[in-house]
Amino acid sequence: MDLVHEFGGVILCDPCGSVAYYVVERGIMNNEFIEVHPGKMSGTPCFKGTRVPVTHLFDYLEAGDSLGDFLNDFPTVTREQALGVLEMMRKRLLTEYETAA
Repeated sequence: MDLVHEFGGVILCDPCGSVAYYVVERGIMNNEFIEVHPGKMSGTPCFKGTRVPVTHLFDYLEAGDSLGDFLNDFPTVTREQALGVLEMMRKRLLTEYETAA
């Protein structure tokens, strides 16, 4: 599977069939749930106010772990942040498919 979906300043991809998703920076990205700073975690998109990469959430869910498992393992991430990121990606995905139709 070689999926690449570009949504504004975020790219979600599954390169070479791997099971990990990567959120790739295109410029500085800051919103209420995600922040990207070149000096923090080498510019990896993280949940705002934490050092937890957003990719960890997708990795957990893809592995079959629950949102609760993720939140227990990363207590600095709030439920609101995790759900906010998922909702943001859902809206962008649906918008992309509506535009293509």
